[in-house]
Amino acid sequence: DAGPHVELLAIDDGSTDDTPAVLAGWPEVIVIRQANAGVATARNVGIARARGAFIALQDADDLWVPDKLTLQLAHLAAHPEHGYVAAHVQSFLEPGVARPPWVTDVQLAESRVGGVGNLVVRSEVFARVGGFVASDPTDFDWSMRAQEAGTVGGVVPKVLLMRRVHKRNLLRR
Repeated sequence: DAGPHVELLAIDDGSTDDTPAVLAGWPEVIVIRQANAGVATARNVGIARARGAFIALQDADDLWVPDKLTLQLAHLAAHPEHGYVAAHVQSFLEPGVARPPWVTDVQLAESRVGGVGNLVVRSEVFARVGGFVASDPTDFDWSMRAQEAGTVGGVVPKVLLMRRVHKRNLLRR
């Protein structure tokens, strides 16, 4: 439970599946629909629209454990010098999907510190560093700009995000 002051935004980046119907079942979610422009643009739209002091990113492939936000926000409260906090990520195969060649057995067996889609970031960091660039699907550019801006991050040493591996993951491309 992240508390009563949570703003939930879903950026529907031109979905062609049943995403609009699913989102309609969640009246507390603010849905922003746009023509498909890619994950970087969708994240930037959400960040620009968000009004909170913290921004938590989540990709459609990912599942949060129930206490993810609570633990990451507690970390940021205890470490005001940290501009963001990551956690460990555990990948898993979607039921009925064979391990794709671009995923190793080690990636499925071991957790790792997650990337941008696992972060909780102080809003002021995005104001200082800027958003994501469409030409970088790994978000490496944003990470480097954050580091160059002197942003220090932390890690909650626990698996807080489960990354679904399926046939349509963007990074497999």
